[in-house]
Amino acid sequence: HAFDVTDQDAVRAAVDAIEAGLGPLDILVNNAGISRRGPLHELPRADWDAVMRGNLDSVFFVGQAVAQKMVARRRGRIVNIASITAELPRPTNGAYSTSKAAVKMLTRAMAIDLAPHGIAVNAIAPGYFKTELTGALANDEAFDRWITGRTPMRRWGELPELAPAAVFLASDAARFV
Repeated sequence: HAFDVTDQDAVRAAVDAIEAGLGPLDILVNNAGISRRGPLHELPRADWDAVMRGNLDSVFFVGQAVAQKMVARRRGRIVNIASITAELPRPTNGAYSTSKAAVKMLTRAMAIDLAPHGIAVNAIAPGYFKTELTGALANDEAFDRWITGRTPMRRWGELPELAPAAVFLASDAARFV
């Protein structure tokens, strides 16, 4: 189902439709994300708002809609995708770093509120992975040197290396995590 994760009404309608058509959602991975780069003192308000809607509001909207269903069933797993930039911001990427730091704290708050209902909520805060969003950075020689120089494995992460962490957190093996 395709829907706008930044539109709370669209999210609620989509979650209802998914559950009506496929059955109960037991696992949610919040992985939507966008970035708008620029120094914070020059960043247009529209860019700030877009990043907060895409990276933070979406996690709240989808997480809330799914969690309401999970609470009634007293089970579920939610995995939010944060970022290493929540701890290590980079120049011109302040809006993204701020949004992902907020996702980190939102995850903690969700975990506290939902744990008594049998729902485990966690976040993965990956380092730099090659994706559509990071393509320009991966092709920037200076940035690539910075990443590979400070990463113990001396390379970018590959997406197949991220999936096992999400699978673990979504599984019963992580029911107390």
